Amino acid sequence: MTTVIYTGQIGKLPNNVRSACIIDSTVKTGCVEVAPTWDIVMGVKEYKACCQRGVPLTPTCVSIDDYKRIYKQMLMDSFVKNEVFFTNLLKEPTVVFTCYCNLKTPGIKFCHRVELAKEIWEYFSPLGYDIVLGGELN
Repeated sequence: MTTVIYTGQIGKLPNNVRSACIIDSTVKTGCVEVAPTWDIVMGVKEYKACCQRGVPLTPTCVSIDDYKRIYKQMLMDSFVKNEVFFTNLLKEPTVVFTCYCNLKTPGIKFCHRVELAKEIWEYFSPLGYDIVLGGELN
């Protein structure tokens, strides 16, 4: 069975995916198996704010590259720890990972939900799962 994985913004999903398995990946209300931590979410926001204001970075700043590295390791750990969750998820024909990021906003070039979809594909495809990345839903 093929699983098609999409990403999308909460509240902006088209009606034709309402029957899909929709997973909230936000830190506040999301599925703990895929949600980032408050430390990296707030750290990347602080990093962006410091860069925009042209002020020195603080020790709690997390660059986008660091965010991706930390989040990837979190996911790798979760894939092992929560194997049953992910194998059940990959039995679904359509999965949509959501959060509040608006990828149409100028200057927004990164969102963890896109990284999440990519990491699931990279980890589980070599294990024999038939996964297609369907991209961002508008």
